Amino acid sequence: MPVSKDQLKGILKIFIAVSIICAVFAFLQIYILPADFLVHFGYSEIPARRAQLDPTGKIPAIWNDFGLNRAFSFFSGPNNFGFYLTISILVLVSLALYEKRQKLKLILMGLAIGEVFILAQTFSRSAWLGTAGALFILMILAFRKKEFRVSFLIIIMGFVFIASIFTRVNLFDKNQLERVVLHGHIKESTGEISGSTKAHLKSYQSAYQLILENFIFGVGMGKVNAAATRFSGGYSVESWYLQVVLEMGILALLCFFEPFTT
Repeated sequence: MPVSKDQLKGILKIFIAVSIICAVFAFLQIYILPADFLVHFGYSEIPARRAQLDPTGKIPAIWNDFGLNRAFSFFSGPNNFGFYLTISILVLVSLALYEKRQKLKLILMGLAIGEVFILAQTFSRSAWLGTAGALFILMILAFRKKEFRVSFLIIIMGFVFIASIFTRVNLFDKNQLERVVLHGHIKESTGEISGSTKAHLKSYQSAYQLILENFIFGVGMGKVNAAATRFSGGYSVESWYLQVVLEMGILALLCFFEPFTT
């Protein structure tokens, strides 16, 4: 059933309202509330690094992967929350780009800038890169539409993003910069990268080898993701694209991209 213009406006209003609530709570979570606040509401008191040891499977109340508590609001983790903020920010900027009323345009951009501030506190590199790439495209569209105010505010977002990180991390310090960028550090003796970046690279290498061995049909549905590694001894891959081809083969990956070509 097609969605009417009024229905779409209603959906967008609800979406934006929820995103604001989530962002405000994330701000409180990082700067004001105690780190274990969500433990009182059913979240696990076991930190995220050891969450897999929690027999109840509860979501961790504390995400402290590399010495910094990461914003995750009400979500199951900072990466998921970062992805949600990416969508919300792009919706707000897109609406501002085509909004004719200047006051509402500025309000939408102000909300987007506020959510960019919170996005920085997720320390989710995938969300950062996705948001940056999409905002760059929107900035080009804004220039073409001669919406220079929107373009300027998108540039302001970059400064707000960096300022947000500086509220908790000194990026001029090499060790702290490595923690943010690499989620680990570089060992000076060997030049080896430690931390989650190393784990991601290893998972990619393992995935490529398994893909070559199971190129046509994959290893089977449900054998690749965090739940699979926890409950069925499956494989962990930090990429949806690799997960699709690893589980179901190259034909599934082609089907995955098919909607974008039609």
